[in-house]
Amino acid sequence: MHTYEITFLVEAEKHAKEVVTLIGSTGATYKQTKEWGERELAYPINKHSKAFYYTGTIETIPTNIAEIKKKLNFSELLIRFLLIKQEE
Repeated sequence: MHTYEITFLVEAEKHAKEVVTLIGSTGATYKQTKEWGERELAYPINKHSKAFYYTGTIETIPTNIAEIKKKLNFSELLIRFLLIKQEE
């Protein structure tokens, strides 16, 4: 199992739980959420000027990462996301 850090932006707070459920549906374990709150975006993204920021930790096998990224890319709940592998 490898540990990854994910930061994602959603339009509304209620979408954060749905994103966590989406990640869990791939077999990954989502841990430790930190909510940054609503912030102004530096520039508009898909006509959004504000977003709710969240950071969390995912534990999964490396082969699941492609599936997680694919599901997150096709999800209309997310404005943006960043997934980074943490060093051991």
